[in-house]
Amino acid sequence: MKLPARQHSRLIGLFGLILGLALMLPLIVHIATFRWEQYHLRQAWQQMQAGGVSTPSTSPTSVSTQPTSIVSTGPQKPNPRIPVPISYPAPILGNISIPRMGLDDIFLEGTSLNILRYGPGHLQGSAYPGQPGNAVIVAHDDLDFHTLGTLKTGDLVYVTTTKGKTLTFRVENARVIGPKDVIALNTPVPTLTLSTCYPFNAYKDTPYRYIVTTRLI
Repeated sequence: MKLPARQHSRLIGLFGLILGLALMLPLIVHIATFRWEQYHLRQAWQQMQAGGVSTPSTSPTSVSTQPTSIVSTGPQKPNPRIPVPISYPAPILGNISIPRMGLDDIFLEGTSLNILRYGPGHLQGSAYPGQPGNAVIVAHDDLDFHTLGTLKTGDLVYVTTTKGKTLTFRVENARVIGPKDVIALNTPVPTLTLSTCYPFNAYKDTPYRYIVTTRLI
């Protein structure tokens, strides 16, 4: 029996809606998981700032892999760290806030995929923010850094350390680099580089990176 045209259209619309939701489900879970983990990291961070956590360890961790296009050019420096609950794959290193992007996230030590699903990650081997050299913070282009391309020269980036000190960085430039390009880590002045996959919201790993260079002021 042939369905009336109106009912047929409704069935097609319903099928399209179900298909769309099914395709979006992995992304929804991805974003929801990230928000949930950041909520718990924020609680741990507030506890640290209130002095409810023991003295940080300075021993290096080994839970990170370097992202494409970023190569260390010097010896690894020990960074101040704070222990976090065992459910997290790496220590908390600080809080990064970028008003232009509406970003205010806790970042961890390391840049493995397992770490980046919790939030931004600090590239092991790069300087700690505020120290001499180039500190590199990496995040997903479909989560924390999905609006990294909106930053403009002169915008401010704030990093709060585990000791409660807030550092201010000013954006100098932004560019796209390829797999053969290298980011220098031994810079003469304290530098902070923000890096993510490019193009934005590609929902997959790509050989290109969008990087924003900032200087401590």
